[in-house]
Amino acid sequence: MRPSFSVLFQRAFPNLAREDFEHTARKTQVRYNYPRAIGFLDGKHVAIKKPVRSRSVYFNYKKFHSIILLACCDCDYNIIAFDVEAPGRVGDAGVFRNSDVKRWMEDNEDRFPPTRDLGQVGPVQYHFLVDSGFGQNYRMVRPFANQGDGIESRMRFNRKHSG
Repeated sequence: MRPSFSVLFQRAFPNLAREDFEHTARKTQVRYNYPRAIGFLDGKHVAIKKPVRSRSVYFNYKKFHSIILLACCDCDYNIIAFDVEAPGRVGDAGVFRNSDVKRWMEDNEDRFPPTRDLGQVGPVQYHFLVDSGFGQNYRMVRPFANQGDGIESRMRFNRKHSG
């Protein structure tokens, strides 16, 4: 990176400390009454002109050519981490699996606050909320499938998850 771009990039995307994650999770809990969420992760299609000799690699299910912007945002819509390079044909889980966002989560694992007990709920780790296009893992919580299968606690969680 050129020096001036590097400085601007660091201002826009500073390295976050454990205290920053805790502060963001507290703000998210106050705003949405949802505990331990550091932010939200999703992918969005960005329309592009079809690259030469790309066949259908960039052609997505929405019927246009795109690349995917994968972004983690906090409750104030600040971007925490992002990746923009995957071809539009790839789904959210596949994009995440090979993304800079995943590498960022792994490289910064020590910055995430430790799992804490939430009383009746039990221990809950700090995490990102994702949609059903992603896999569930330690740092990503998605809604229950099939609208929670009619189980009230799952349906309540899904309502809370979707805001």
